[in-house]
Amino acid sequence: MKKGFTLVEMISIIIILSVVVLLSFSSMTKTIKNVDTEELSAYKNQLENICSVYVEAFIDNHFISGDTEDIALTTLIDEKFVSNSLTNPTNCRKENIVITATKKSDKTISYKVRCYENNEYKELKKAS
Repeated sequence: MKKGFTLVEMISIIIILSVVVLLSFSSMTKTIKNVDTEELSAYKNQLENICSVYVEAFIDNHFISGDTEDIALTTLIDEKFVSNSLTNPTNCRKENIVITATKKSDKTISYKVRCYENNEYKELKKAS
């Protein structure tokens, strides 16, 4: 009697392995997407926190002509608040990244990180 697998057994194993691969690929894709989103969110939070320290350090120089002020990432780099080697995970060049500081009526300041290209503000997106 010959020992080995029948054609039906081999096809069954291939089908089972294919399903396992498809399920793991889907899960892996979702994980990668979540990591990209978290990396972009962490980058924005880091810039907002750095900008907060910068504004507090030089508060007398800010909000002179209104309640909103744009602070360029290059300014933060020039003033040594950010390292020039900071990894930029976005599709926006460092020269175009702007943090908008808005002074609210309760005297708190909120920050929003955006990309300024072609004379308009755009949401930062993960580089592809």
